[in-house]
Amino acid sequence: MPKPEFMSLVRSALKACSSHIGFAVLFSALINILYLAPTLYMMQVYDRVVPSQGLLTLFWLSLVVLLALVVLYSLDLMRSRLMVRAALRFNDELAGQVIHRLNADQGRTATKGAGTQALREFDNLRQTIAGQGGILALFDIPWTPIYLLAAFLIHPALAGLVVVGGLLLISLSVVNDRTARATATTNHQAMTRAYGNLDALLSKSEVIRVMGMQKRLETKFISERNRVIDATADQQIKASKYSVVGKFIRTLLQSAALGLGGWLAVTGHITVGSIIAASVLLSRALQPLEQVASAWPALNQARAAILTLNDLFSDNPEPAHQPLALPVPTGRISMTSLFYRARGGGPMILKGINAQLLPGEIVGLIGPSGAGKSTFAKIVVGALTPDAGDIRIDGATYRDWDADALGVHFGYMPQTNMLLGGTIAQNISRFTSVAEAERAALDAQIVEAAKRAGVHEMILQFPDGYNTLLSNTGEGISVGQAQRISLARALFGNPKVLVLDEPNSALDTPGEMALIAAMTEAKAFGASVLIIAHRPSMLQNADRVIVLNGGTIERQGTRDEIMGPSTVPEAKPVDLRRPVGQA
Repeated sequence: MPKPEFMSLVRSALKACSSHIGFAVLFSALINILYLAPTLYMMQVYDRVVPSQGLLTLFWLSLVVLLALVVLYSLDLMRSRLMVRAALRFNDELAGQVIHRLNADQGRTATKGAGTQALREFDNLRQTIAGQGGILALFDIPWTPIYLLAAFLIHPALAGLVVVGGLLLISLSVVNDRTARATATTNHQAMTRAYGNLDALLSKSEVIRVMGMQKRLETKFISERNRVIDATADQQIKASKYSVVGKFIRTLLQSAALGLGGWLAVTGHITVGSIIAASVLLSRALQPLEQVASAWPALNQARAAILTLNDLFSDNPEPAHQPLALPVPTGRISMTSLFYRARGGGPMILKGINAQLLPGEIVGLIGPSGAGKSTFAKIVVGALTPDAGDIRIDGATYRDWDADALGVHFGYMPQTNMLLGGTIAQNISRFTSVAEAERAALDAQIVEAAKRAGVHEMILQFPDGYNTLLSNTGEGISVGQAQRISLARALFGNPKVLVLDEPNSALDTPGEMALIAAMTEAKAFGASVLIIAHRPSMLQNADRVIVLNGGTIERQGTRDEIMGPSTVPEAKPVDLRRPVGQA
């Protein structure tokens, strides 16, 4: 069942578009009343115009029904537009929340609603609200009693036929739902996994193509997808059977209404005009029920979307209270009995971590591959949330901070290229948006960060300088250039905590010198610096070294205690106001 927080947000979003939905419901009532106009028109033509040959009466009746139909379909158009507007308003109210929870979900254990699939599900729900999933038919169903009453006024037997037809169609929809629900959920989850595999395949297409795996993986994906499509096709075939049976029942009942009307007319219970009217009334009364039966798969998808979003929101709850604005931290990080398990219930990566990062100190983190070093770094910067234990900054837990407010005080340089689509300046400034009057101050901060990373001159060599556009895939610049720009972003704003995960993996000698100088300067500014590196040269200025092995801290101490006396010459100070390597 949906959790209270999720339903509260949905109710709030629906309340925001309640005026659109309210008018759509009102228009539905008027539309269903106006749908009686053709029926009344036929009755009057057969019962009054034809026997009396009253052409003037026919003219005025035709004019009235024409006006009624113009109003009817105008209201129908406005109703559809209102629901589209309601869906847009619903999107404005909730889309930001969904994206926010998706970002929060990346730092927690895997959930059923993890990944961008939750946003696709939200779009399915939005389209259903827009009227593309049978919701308009649901608005029409409550007005079916109008047609039942009209049929009753013609003759109770005709009303009984409408009731029988309605019950048959409702029963058909219920059986269809029970038959298809489990299969639809399984197929939906399988298709989600298939598209997830495709996303992974496309993101690694270069490696796959170079190493000769492309055809094999394409065949594997197509095979998986075909299995899902076959299962979905079976489900659609079963659903089409119910749809055809529903159409058969409605057509049969229309003929039955004509036959019953003819018998009632012959026996003198109704007029001749009521025969056609009875058939039209029954058809219109059952049409919403048939539409709902046909739209049942779409409504089931909307239901699945609600469950997926519910999982996302329940696993990523908002804090009960808005975090208080805390003072600027000094950067003292403490970790106590910290544990972290791999996503999806995998193995324990970190076990009982107890460590500290102190302001004005450089700490090196070393260990074999798979020891958990990158996970350690991600937990320090708040990218991952530990499963157990405690991590604090200046005595406050990370939960005591607003995530964005805390992120300003962190500088993080991950192993992989994490530059985003936008200009170099936007990437370095972390996409900070300011008023025009403050633009000069922001530009100065961007250039300062670039100079500290030793990339100012490099950036100026690009055709558009700081306004050079970068792609999400990193095309157009080398890995080393991306790494140095990433360092500038990490240094932007003089963060209190600087975490560098193998920052020199693609750097040349000048780049390494600039990196060491930037670390030294960050230390001088009082920042806590954590660096993961395999080259001893990168740890020459480290105050302490932590050795991580098998997810636990094997030992820690001063650099000389862990690695022995340094044999690397002390790095010469680098003038950060001129290109690295120039005198």
